[in-house]
Amino acid sequence: MFLICDQTSAGFDDCNVTLDGSYSYATLGFKNHDTLQHMCQSKLFDMYDMFVKVDDDVLYDPDHLSDVISRMDIAEHAMLGFLLLDNSNVVWPNGPIYAYSASVLRWLCSNETALNRTRGTHEDVRFGHALALNPQVQYYNADDVFNPVYHLQYRSSRMFVQFMQYGTCKNVED
Repeated sequence: MFLICDQTSAGFDDCNVTLDGSYSYATLGFKNHDTLQHMCQSKLFDMYDMFVKVDDDVLYDPDHLSDVISRMDIAEHAMLGFLLLDNSNVVWPNGPIYAYSASVLRWLCSNETALNRTRGTHEDVRFGHALALNPQVQYYNADDVFNPVYHLQYRSSRMFVQFMQYGTCKNVED
């Protein structure tokens, strides 16, 4: 596992890389962009077959996830996630966890327009809009692949912590 942190998590001992910035929920798209830039500069697409983005408030079993993904017959340009479709018919991976192949990262690294689309709010939606520029990407709704995944649920501005199993999302039709 390769862990990329930011300045707010700089005290973690297991960070492989710590980004220069500090990010909030509203700037996660910028964090994702900065992470992708680091991955591109480090040519991580030559070192790994798949990349999994996981929110820091998610509980999951990385060994189970790795095992399931390794047994899947997926396309070279693959995106796996709890997939949704926005109003402009762009597929995007709903939030807490998604995965993509090294070929997708390599393509993003070679396409500045696509990479710049990852900036902004709602990092998962921005990522989907970036991938929409690549007609080779094959999408896999990974409800069964990623589960069990537990995502922290928040209610109002008061502290209420509850982990709930992430449910099935709308399927994307081919």
